[in-house]
Order: sequence, then structure tokens, then C-alpha cells
Amino acid sequence: MDDLMKALHECYRHEQTMVVRYLNFSVLVGGLDRLHLAELFRKNADDSMGHAGKVGSKIVAQGGVPQGKVGEDLAAVPGDAVRMLEQALKDEQAAVALYEAAIPLAKKDLALRETLVHILKEEQASVDELRLLLRK
Repeated sequence: MDDLMKALHECYRHEQTMVVRYLNFSVLVGGLDRLHLAELFRKNADDSMGHAGKVGSKIVAQGGVPQGKVGEDLAAVPGDAVRMLEQALKDEQAAVALYEAAIPLAKKDLALRETLVHILKEEQASVDELRLLLRK
């Protein structure tokens, strides 16, 4: 497996894990935070699912088969909204790093590069939003 395919699979696995984590956060968040954070987490789960679909399609277009393994331990989630947001920020920052690493590997495949750049922009927007939510 070449470096590009490895990078795409890493992006794919990360997005799959984020779908599970965000859905779990959306049902676990409680108290007054639930009013707005449950919806934020559901939206983020939907975004991650969309990203996984796009990356998975690109893996297939490159001749591969999407492979992923969600390693999320749902019992080990943060207990309060702030910790959930902090975990989400770490995960979104990791996604940014994965896409930044994958983009140069696409080399002359403009369609793939543009797809990855588009997803990177959305991931960075999530990082920015989470930073604002966590600002004190």
C-alpha cells in the first residue's frame, strides 16, 4: 500500500471513530449544556459521516477498498460538557493534521486534492468553533 492510500485510510478510520464518538456525546451530554451541545455533536457526527463517505469513495477510485476499525470505547467518555468539548477539540486537531499530511501525497490528482482541501477547511472551522466554545 502506497503512502497516499495509507493516509486516506487513516483519514477514513479517524472519521469513522468520530461518528461514533460524537453520536455518543450527543446522547450523554446533560444539564443546560444539552440544549445546544447535543445538536452540535449530532451535526459533527453527520459531518464526519460525510467526510468518511467522500474519503471512502476516493479510496475506491484509487483502486482500494476502504478499511476501518472503530476503536472507540464508549464507556471511557469524558463526564462533563467541557471535557467532551476538549476531547472534540483534540480529535478535530488530529483530523486537521491527517488531512494536511494527505494533501501533498495527492500530487497531480486535482480532484482528490480539492476534496481533501475542502474537508480540511471544514475540519479547521470545527477547530475554530470548539476553541471559541472553550474560551473562558
